Amino acid sequence: MAAPYTVRLINGPCSGQRKTLTPDEFAAGETTCKGAVYVYDGVTRPSGQLPHFTYRPGAPPPPSTGGNLTAPRAHGGWQDLRRSINHKLPRSLNRAGSLTRAALRATSGGRRVKL
Repeated sequence: MAAPYTVRLINGPCSGQRKTLTPDEFAAGETTCKGAVYVYDGVTRPSGQLPHFTYRPGAPPPPSTGGNLTAPRAHGGWQDLRRSINHKLPRSLNRAGSLTRAALRATSGGRRVKL
C-alpha cells in the first residue's frame, strides 16, 4: 500500500491547513474541505515543502454521499422480479420453443452435405 500524501490548502475557508490524502485522491488532483473545492497547482516544490492545493472559488460542491435518497419505484424491485419470472419468462420460453420447432421443420426436408 502506498503512503498517504500530506498537502497544504491555500486560500478559501481552510487556508493554511494541512490535509492527508490517499494516493488516489492525490492523483485525482482535487479535494474538498468545508464544502470548498481545492485543486492541485502542479508546481514542483523543494523537498521540505508540502504540495499545494489551491482554493477554486465558484466551483460547485461535490455531490453528497448518503443523506435523503429518493428513487422512483424504490420498492418496485420485488414486483418487477415476480412479473419477469411469472409472465415474461414463460412467454419467452414458449416463443423460443416455437421458433426452434419452426427451424427444425424448415431444415428437415433439406439435403445433407457430404464431404
